[in-house]
Amino acid sequence: MFSSPAMTLAISILTATSLALAASPLTAQIHYVGNGGTSFGGPVGESTMTFLPDGESVLVEVTTEAGDFNDAMVIYINNRIDDGRAVIDGEVNDREDRLRAAISWMEASTRHSLTFADGFVATHAIAIEAGLGGLWRIPPDGDLGDGRLEFIEPVRSTLENPGDRQFTFVLDLDDIGLRSGQPFDFVVTYLNPFGGDDDLGFASNEGYGGFMPPDNIGQNDFAFSNFHTYPMPQTVQDGNWSDLNVWLDGQVPERDDNANILHTVIMDEDATLTKLTLFPEGTLSQGTPTSQRATLDMTSRMLRLGPGGTLRNNAVLRASEGTVIFAGPSLVTGSASTQFFNVDVSAGTATSPSSPASKAPCRSTVRSPWPTIS
Repeated sequence: MFSSPAMTLAISILTATSLALAASPLTAQIHYVGNGGTSFGGPVGESTMTFLPDGESVLVEVTTEAGDFNDAMVIYINNRIDDGRAVIDGEVNDREDRLRAAISWMEASTRHSLTFADGFVATHAIAIEAGLGGLWRIPPDGDLGDGRLEFIEPVRSTLENPGDRQFTFVLDLDDIGLRSGQPFDFVVTYLNPFGGDDDLGFASNEGYGGFMPPDNIGQNDFAFSNFHTYPMPQTVQDGNWSDLNVWLDGQVPERDDNANILHTVIMDEDATLTKLTLFPEGTLSQGTPTSQRATLDMTSRMLRLGPGGTLRNNAVLRASEGTVIFAGPSLVTGSASTQFFNVDVSAGTATSPSSPASKAPCRSTVRSPWPTIS
């Protein structure tokens, strides 16, 4: 544990994970980051997805630097309009082909279920593997045996080979009952639909939409703790947190939102978020040491700092029981006391510039109050 007055803590991390973003991203692009899981090699857990609106469609670009896409990625969608399923359980048992089986999670006889977070129901699903990808509607009730998931259309996936490091696919919004600008929610799983005992589904710990276990989910129940929303609050220029011009489409984050910081932002009001991501060169300052102080509440939530990200805490940062992820060399500084409880890094050391000889190894997950800055 480090503790010294007005100290700056530099986190230097050697990691294979990076957030691959264009140097000057278009303001309409929305970026999402995988959960960091690597039990199937990391092609989904250590990937990024960039959503680019194109009229009544959304082009999604998936970029990964880890592992091969040997298995099936499933994106469950809640269009916020239709009835859907809060649980994918034994009623959903379409095993007609690999992608239908992947959407069905586990075969009915396993008696295991995939449960979504409160407020999310699955109305549709996109399933993709090398050489194939499509969109299905998930009927909201009844038993769904072979062929009962309703195929809508291919999603024009460019994933041809498992080793591809980047590919795209297209979601036509009218296929899920939406028009341009209307929001939808999503989560992502990654599994081998026939890889478990008796050729049944076997799931990794890789995905989007909340924490997953440290190893494979396997053939067990799993419940998502969160979900993503498109579009989501993301900065488009420097400025104050409360300024509508700072945020894409004037969408200032509301309570329990996820948000992306790609610019230099000064918090001039309190905020409580579910997940906050500081992308490369993104800087969040909770005011200055003497003015514009605000509270950032990440209790039981997730704070992720990408390579080059900076967090300046000059006020109050609540992160108890939350997870702080360092995905590259990042900086935490400020005039106020900062305490992290669950620190998630890949490798490297943490050093204090005010005490260069004082250093400690970074572990995959640190379950005690570490580090402390005061």
